[in-house]
Amino acid sequence: MNTILVVDDDRLLRESLIELLDDLGCHSLDAANGDSALALFDLHACDLVISDVDMPDMSGFELLARLRLPQRQRAQTTPLIFLSARADDQLSRAAHAAGAVGLFPKPVPVAGFTSALRGLLNLA
Repeated sequence: MNTILVVDDDRLLRESLIELLDDLGCHSLDAANGDSALALFDLHACDLVISDVDMPDMSGFELLARLRLPQRQRAQTTPLIFLSARADDQLSRAAHAAGAVGLFPKPVPVAGFTSALRGLLNLA
């Protein structure tokens, strides 16, 4: 079973994503901010991180950079998908340059997002 860490300051969006992930047979962890996400990541083996780009305490880009620090060796290969209400080509290029495997707009397009997750996690 895949473990997915969902990081977003919007509780309703986190709950919706967790419900979607549960339907796909994934185990979900949720964090409302970057610090909580880092603590959870350090305690659990995560197969994927889904993070908002714009959060109050640290941006998704900062979270990704902190996940990639040398002391988090398993994070080097853990894929990260960004979510953003301001998703556009420029932000998409920045996300890929930072090492994210994707950027999805908010509201999240369920069909496309589900398809991407199935491919990324080899889900049926």
